[in-house]
Amino acid sequence: MLVRVIFMRIFPTILILFISFSIHAQKLLETPPGTLRINDSVFMDKGPVDNLMYLEFTNSVQELWSYALHDSLKSLELGNIDRSLGTHSLNENQNKEIYDRVTIAQNLELSKEVDISTYFNHPKYRYHPVIGISKDLAELFCEWRTDLVNLRWSKELKDSQNYKKIKYRLPTLKEYMLAKDYFEKNYKLLEIDERLPLKIDLKELRNQDKFILFNNSEFTSRDQNFREELITSDQANQTEEKYVFFRCICEVEK
Repeated sequence: MLVRVIFMRIFPTILILFISFSIHAQKLLETPPGTLRINDSVFMDKGPVDNLMYLEFTNSVQELWSYALHDSLKSLELGNIDRSLGTHSLNENQNKEIYDRVTIAQNLELSKEVDISTYFNHPKYRYHPVIGISKDLAELFCEWRTDLVNLRWSKELKDSQNYKKIKYRLPTLKEYMLAKDYFEKNYKLLEIDERLPLKIDLKELRNQDKFILFNNSEFTSRDQNFREELITSDQANQTEEKYVFFRCICEVEK
């Protein structure tokens, strides 16, 4: 069944996404939400993608985002979103397929007190790194995030000559290493010794202007992960790297 989706349905979802980052349109021109500046056109997430962000992703692909929408946005005219987007067809079967694909794995062991369902859904862990997903889902998240941010920027900043399209992607290993060195030299590096700190209030930490690294591996755009040595052989064999975190690089069109 095909359902016609107009922008008035799309925009509230985009708005919800950015309310969670507590950011205004003018701020968007300076720094993309949740990131730290590396140079004039490259930004990197402060910390790994958290449960709240991934939950927004799963909700969006259930009701809004699709491969068809993603493809249509590749030719989006800047500042002309209403005419460029117009109406859009959602295939419910395709969206169910995507939603089933992005669902968190339920067979992970966290602790005796916290199971994976509680970890992903409980407000207490809303700002903790999402786990239980594969690298290809991390890449899909980057594509979705690119689309949602470009939609919001195009709508909010369509009259601004400074508006440029952006792209989110996984960092390379070299970019991780350079970012770590850069933020360490600028006293913005915050390293947390625990692999999955269940007892730490990460909301407060994420509000700081710090580059947060956990004692855990993170996906890169290549075969070798950042801090890959922190994946034990048992983790790699039993979970196919389901405990690995990920964050995004944001590139602003020059």
